This record gives sequence, structure tokens and C-alpha cells, in this order.
Amino acid sequence: MKHALLLLAITLNSVVFSQTITWEDPVPVSIDGQDNNRPRIILDQDGSVHVFWGRDADGQLFHNQMVDGEWDAAEMLLPEGVTCFTADWAGPDVGSFGDHLGVVFKRMPENTEGAYLIQSFDGGATWSDTTQIDLNLPEGFQTRMPSVAIGDQQMVHVSIMSFEGNYIDPEYIYTKSNDGGESWSAYQAMYGDFFSGEACDCCMADIAIINADPVIAFRDNEENIREIKCVKSESSGDNFESVLYPDLSETYANYCFSSGPHLLLQDGIMKIVYKSIEESDSYVTFTQMDLSDESIIESFIVLEETDGTARQNNPRISGSEALDFVVWEESQGLATEVLYAAREGGAQGGSFEIIDTLNVDLSGKQINPDVKVDGLTIHTVWQDKGNDLVMYRKGTYDPNGVNVEESLLPEVSAYPNPTNSSVNITGVKVESVQVFDLQGRMLVNRNSGVSGNDLDVSMFPKGTYNVVVNAVYTIKLVVN
Repeated sequence: MKHALLLLAITLNSVVFSQTITWEDPVPVSIDGQDNNRPRIILDQDGSVHVFWGRDADGQLFHNQMVDGEWDAAEMLLPEGVTCFTADWAGPDVGSFGDHLGVVFKRMPENTEGAYLIQSFDGGATWSDTTQIDLNLPEGFQTRMPSVAIGDQQMVHVSIMSFEGNYIDPEYIYTKSNDGGESWSAYQAMYGDFFSGEACDCCMADIAIINADPVIAFRDNEENIREIKCVKSESSGDNFESVLYPDLSETYANYCFSSGPHLLLQDGIMKIVYKSIEESDSYVTFTQMDLSDESIIESFIVLEETDGTARQNNPRISGSEALDFVVWEESQGLATEVLYAAREGGAQGGSFEIIDTLNVDLSGKQINPDVKVDGLTIHTVWQDKGNDLVMYRKGTYDPNGVNVEESLLPEVSAYPNPTNSSVNITGVKVESVQVFDLQGRMLVNRNSGVSGNDLDVSMFPKGTYNVVVNAVYTIKLVVN
């Protein structure tokens, strides 16, 4: 069975455009009951999907690949005697360029071992031995939470947190290998030359490449102001010349909430998502920057709740020329779901037109999503915490749905709006009504709760809802 979501938006040129995402049913890619956590997804040269995850019970690292539309049996990548740090909030990171796939991880015990790399140069058919990333840190220094980006000609870029003793003066450092991990450059520190304060010691960084130049994004911590900051190289990682400030939120927290940023670099544009806090609520914020002049093009909360219960975390972003796509986890009461937001790609900006729930099973906790977009195809994974499964779901985006001349459509509205009781829908004879919350959940279907053109919403919690009339007209309704 496939599912489609349709949202309509009336534009100034008198045309109603529709965008749709058609989803296949989710399928597990891991073994049940094995404490599988924090999946990550990449594509190889042929667009084949590769999923990686850790197993907290024994520190093992797993890989699975989709072949001809079917998932193989998952394979363990670490040799006997080697275990990695993996948890719900941090763990191994992955990157790819063509058929060169790379995974970095922190070997256990965390306080004595270093960061390691394992690679495939043939699209996951075979894997190298685990090799240590040689950092030559001063005596007494430790590392944690490495991130990786793979470039052309076997270039490997790594960012990793460094600190002394018991998490004293944590900062992110960078190193690269020009020969596929055989040797490593002297590390470069991000603090001192660029920033004061220290890095958030439980928030993973992200690293990505544009035109062979790495960009590192991480969460700073200066007197509990935990903002996202970036450094950009213009010399293939030999030096970092630019500092970027994408975060306008001034997020304050006197605790470590274990959430870092995620980058998407496209044609001189940086798109980044991260968790921010406003009045004790946590949101996913999206920022787009022009890398040529380091200016912010737009910055906004992707889905802003109105009832004071927002708990959003762990956002990830991917995209193509056609599509920007963001996933995150969101808690409501005891349940945690995976949500997504989609919009047309490019640098034109604007809000995300499609917002919905990704997981079909609405029970338990669905966390730690990741996404990779390939043209119009969307590949997503997440962690089913209740069943210890890694789930995969594939979607197809259609930016060119049905269009209708606005002059053929009557003006449809609801009154009063806002309301706390009922509304009357005017402008058309009501034949069907669906009401969706901002997570895409259907609360009213067809004639349920409808008497003629009246719609009773007195039992709805305060918030904003989308009312779809006769499967054509969408009204944004506020219940106060």
C-alpha cells in the first residue's frame, strides 16, 4: 500500500499548485531485539542505499545495503576485540563519494582509545581493516564524537572533539587524509583563533564539503548560550579562513541536551538545521546562508507549535535541485514520532509546504531519523526504540501536481476564526471535510463532526489546524 499527502496553496498568479509525496510502507533493515540505535544513511555511485547503525549492547557496528529493491542480511563491520561507542544521542558517523564509503567511530573504552576509520572502495562489497586516525594530541588529552566527510581522490575529512581530563576545555579539531587514511595532517583547533568559550561537550558536530572545501558546524557553549557556529575552509582544509554564524536563536540551557547541527551544501549555499530553545520549548530551526558573502538569506522555525508542548530534536537535512527535506523527532506526551518537512529546492527560500508524520506505527518511541535525497527520491531511516529496530521508508516527490485556475474556484473560508467552539464554512456546499493537526494527523474525516456547513471543534486542544474542504480547499483554522 502507498500513501500520499496533498496540500494546496493558492499563489498570486491565480494557479493552485499541488505537491505530493507518495510513500512506500516502512520496512525493518535490522534484526529485532538487538538494541540497535542511531542509524545513518548514505548512497553510493549507483544510488544504492547503505544504512549503518550501532548496537549498544556490545558496541558492534552494522551495515546493510539495498540490492535490487531488497535488503541484504545485515553485516557486522568490526573485528573481534574492537567495540565502538554508540548510544541514542551519539555514535558512528558516515560519508561517501561515489563508491568510496567511510565510517568513523570512537573505540571503547572511550577514555583510553582513539578514533578509528573503516572504509569501502567498492560500494560496500568489501571493507578495510579498522585504522586509527592519528592525531598526535598532547599527553592527557582525549577525544570523542568524530564526524566524517568523504571527497574525491580518496580524500577523508574528519572533525572530532578534543578535551583534557574530565571534559576540560572541550573543542572541535580537524584533520584530513589525502591518501585514503594512510596518513593524516596535523590537527587544527577551532578555538583560540576563532572562538572563545568552549564546545558543547555532548553535542556532535557535522562536517560537509563544497568544491573540495570542508565546512564544520558545531554547537558552542559560552556561559550556557549554546549557539551553532561554523568554520569554512577555502583551501581544501589546509586552513580555515571563514567563520559563519547561522544561529540567531541565542539558545540558553544550563544542561547539555545532546543535539548538534546538520549541514546541506549546494552551489554556494549552506542550509543547516539545528535544535533551538524558546521559552523552554525546543524547536527545529532552518537557516540558509550565502557562502559568498556569509549573509543569512532566511532563518525560521520549521514547525512552530502554539500549545506550548513542542519538544523537537535531532534534525537532519538532505536535498536536491528539486527538493529540500528535513526530518526530526518530536515528543508529545509519552509518544515520540518522526516528522518531516518538504519544500521545493534551490535558493529561492520560503516555508516548507508539506509537513507530516513519517512513521506509520504511532505507538512507542520513534527517534533518531536520517535522510538522503536523490533527485525526486527520498530515502529515510529511523530508530524504533520500542522494538529495537532500524526502519527504512522510501518516498517519491512530485513537484508538478494538478493545477487549476483560481478563477474557477470560489472563495472558501471559515467563521469565526479563531474560535473555541464551532465554525461555519462558507463559499461552497460542504460534501467532505478532513481536519489535520500540524503533524499531519487526521482528526476529522469526511462527515465526522460535520452538520451541514458547520464544524464543531470545541473538543480540540488549542492550536492551528488545516481544514480540507471537498478535497480541494484548505483553510488554516486557529482554535483558542
